[in-house]
Amino acid sequence: AALVTKPSLLLLDEPIADLDEQATDRVIALLTELHASTGVTIIIAEHRWAVLASIADVRLELDVEADEPDSRVSTSVSMSAHGTGPRYDSKITPLVAPNGAGKTTWLTAFAKTHAAHVRLVPEDPALLFSRATVEAECAHNDRLARVTRGTTGQLLRRLVTDVPMDAHPRDLSTGQRLALACALQ
Repeated sequence: AALVTKPSLLLLDEPIADLDEQATDRVIALLTELHASTGVTIIIAEHRWAVLASIADVRLELDVEADEPDSRVSTSVSMSAHGTGPRYDSKITPLVAPNGAGKTTWLTAFAKTHAAHVRLVPEDPALLFSRATVEAECAHNDRLARVTRGTTGQLLRRLVTDVPMDAHPRDLSTGQRLALACALQ
């Protein structure tokens, strides 16, 4: 499952958690570029709304009293048929709720329910890494996604140009790890 397979929706679980203002700005710029270059719709689970307001098309809030993941969103995410799967009307959407309200649970349940068209990047992007180098991660992902060799690496370099392909993925900066995780997903 990779961005190179053109999912309809990318779910990000607190991608700016614990980042300072400069790193947050870089991640927001990365997400804006990712959306512009791939056209993928992005839902971001986050409790810091203000920093995402400038890029958001829609703001969703969880109903913390609801039990079912699909019923917890107070503003619906509407889908329409397009191509091989659903397309989501909003482009960049923060899912806002306080800590412990169930943002991660909702994202995970939503991703599982719509697995053919949705990819989830966890709060800790390193959870997606299983290879010794960035290059090996990209090559492995190309094989899994059954795409032309080098496709994931090209997407990664479009997102962040300065990623050392011979580095261990966990040795990358926070922004580089997020970019790699987005390219893999």
